[in-house]
Amino acid sequence: MSALLYLFGTRIKNMLKDMKRHPSKLILVLFYIALFVVVLVAGGRSTLEPGETYRPVAELYALAFALYGAMYLMTAFHGIASGATFFTMADVNLVFPSPIKPRRILLYGLVRQLGTSLLVGFFLLFQYGWLSNTYGITPGHLVAIVIGYAIASFCASISAMLIYTCTSGKPGAQKLVKRVLMAVAILV
Repeated sequence: MSALLYLFGTRIKNMLKDMKRHPSKLILVLFYIALFVVVLVAGGRSTLEPGETYRPVAELYALAFALYGAMYLMTAFHGIASGATFFTMADVNLVFPSPIKPRRILLYGLVRQLGTSLLVGFFLLFQYGWLSNTYGITPGHLVAIVIGYAIASFCASISAMLIYTCTSGKPGAQKLVKRVLMAVAILV
């Protein structure tokens, strides 16, 4: 496992070195951080008029469920054709031939995929302003929404890999899974 931790550490170190070599990337990261601070500060102020109340939080639950469900279904549907791509070519060249157990390599790929999903989920944090003003949520609630997104994304990646494994080379099974996923999407 230490080899995979070394690989993670090296990736992070190289990313930081890349920011040092390309100041525009560092400026972009600082810009995103500044935007997030503005969203937190501005979103914490209530714009409700006297006598107004927040919208029912059940709507927010429905929105979050729709986001999680749509993302899960799209990822699972993608798994029919190509599976979940966890590994880069560098991983194939460096990690696969190494004397690391296959389960640990798979865990490494799943954790990397989760990191990518959280990077996409990071932009959910910028929704704090209108969510706070509309539903009265706190930053902790927003973090819970992002964690839910990460869990749904992780489960979708596992499902995509499982679907691809079970239906690869079986056109009848692929059609059945497509129909089931479409039926679930229509029902939702």
